[in-house]
Amino acid sequence: MNTRTFAAGRFALFVDGEALGFVKSVAGGNTKGEVATKRTGPNKVIKKHLATIKHEEITVECGMGMGRPVYDWIQSSFTVSSKTKARPSRTRSGMIIHADFDYKERRATLFSDAYITALTIPALDGSSKDPVYLSVRLNPTRLRHEKRNGERLTPMKDTKKQKWLASAFAFEIGDLPCERVTKIDSFTIKQQVVTDPAGKRHEPTKHPSHLEVPNIKVTFSARDAAPWEDWFNSFVIEGKCADDDELNGQITLLGPNHKDELARITLRHVGIISLQPAKYHAKKGTVTKMVAELYVEEIKFAFNQAGI
Repeated sequence: MNTRTFAAGRFALFVDGEALGFVKSVAGGNTKGEVATKRTGPNKVIKKHLATIKHEEITVECGMGMGRPVYDWIQSSFTVSSKTKARPSRTRSGMIIHADFDYKERRATLFSDAYITALTIPALDGSSKDPVYLSVRLNPTRLRHEKRNGERLTPMKDTKKQKWLASAFAFEIGDLPCERVTKIDSFTIKQQVVTDPAGKRHEPTKHPSHLEVPNIKVTFSARDAAPWEDWFNSFVIEGKCADDDELNGQITLLGPNHKDELARITLRHVGIISLQPAKYHAKKGTVTKMVAELYVEEIKFAFNQAGI
């Protein structure tokens, strides 16, 4: 039998039966059986048998040109607030089509009842000209793979192709000067998922647990250091760090023209924990910068329908 390999060049994401667009890359999504062992009396042989199935998480990278349901799913999964009694996190089912460069389907990964367990915001850097992408990690309850025989990939719906650049962002925190914030380090919000083995099922059910909101590091010009130092001294050194001393802020993701708003990440109950000069080389004549590390208690995502 003559079999040929192929180079995957296109990855199309479908969720709840709707084609949402092409993603930049796909990783993971393997299935592995877990083995249970049992000792049987004086026999030196240890009895083994298949117990459960473990599905590896799937990580996809996508930009700002996907169908709206992708961003609604992200928004519902990672918006956390003390005013929200129950987060509307929900599972979605779908598939990822692996196609070659001629848009012929070669393989499909089908996932059912998947939670988004991690969202990585890439590093934002005012000096960069590179495009950037969201990294989204999916944890499926059920996962299957299918071979495809070269069927023509269903055309994607016309979505507005917004090229998201690392330099296109704005940052605000309280009334501190932020016009010269030059960089925000990459950060990842995580949702814990717990498994619940049920009877004879090889695949346990899964349920969302708590969210982990990370610290955020921002780099800004030392020309604006004085107000930041005042806040650090008051908050950290003097210990004035009650809820009323925390600040609110936001990260705005912008389009290529640095004007159109693609998304807004609202940060609430933000405290400063570190403030120090950034490393720089005197011979290069670079502007001195400061790096602040901030904790965030509550986070909210809002994606702009018009921008996307």
